[in-house]
Amino acid sequence: MLAALIAASIAFSSAANAATTQADVTAAIAAIKRDMCIAEFWGVVGVPSPPSVFYAFIRTEGDTSYAWLEGVDHSAGKDRIASFYTIKRRNGKSAVGRYDSYNTVAMQQDPNYQQSWQRVFGLDWQTSTYNRDFQVGELSVPFECWTELEPETPLKRRMVDVIQKSAANFFTLAKRGGYTFPERATIVIADFDTDFLNTLLLVLETGERFNLTLHAPGDPFGDSFLERGEYQIADVSQRGYEEYFAPLKKKMIAAGIKREIWVGK
Repeated sequence: MLAALIAASIAFSSAANAATTQADVTAAIAAIKRDMCIAEFWGVVGVPSPPSVFYAFIRTEGDTSYAWLEGVDHSAGKDRIASFYTIKRRNGKSAVGRYDSYNTVAMQQDPNYQQSWQRVFGLDWQTSTYNRDFQVGELSVPFECWTELEPETPLKRRMVDVIQKSAANFFTLAKRGGYTFPERATIVIADFDTDFLNTLLLVLETGERFNLTLHAPGDPFGDSFLERGEYQIADVSQRGYEEYFAPLKKKMIAAGIKREIWVGK
């Protein structure tokens, strides 16, 4: 079906329409590549190899683009994975606001799968009845990722302060629930750009890892959590996989942002 959609998109896209949507396609591809680079930067997942070209189907509504991309994620083995991105643009910048993945063999009846498909292609994902205002962009891998994050800014310093406060509050409550933390703990925050949806946090004394949600899903440029003064934290330690995550831990310790916190009783 994807081959037919590529052909149909080319057939139904006029030169004028292509010119007006090329900026949306370029911005969406850039956001997808950056999202993949964020994961690779901290050693979570690598860009696929060998060299390949993948097609991203992109439809834009105002400052939001929806992209459907198959084959770039190999986590399901032989089954094909569809990657669905919600991408926001603001002030000339684009960023992934939400990412969902679907097994195209096992999940075609899933309502979320169908809703994501419909956002890009149209009303009926099982037939050839689809919107004709989507475009096709090419994602060639491997590609070069950046090696440096944005410099420290007042916004980033403020975010780090709130992360420190959030960690102290979270670990105090977790300690009362049975976790073991020292009264004075050293946290390491995986360095980040201010529009990252998430980053990681490591407790040096215990070796436990936590996920930090920096922005509300779908809003990579929003500051609702920051204004509230509390970021969401979740344990992602995955006990038993310490050896697998050892390189990530080493990189975080070497290049992360270190802060001390006091954990209540």
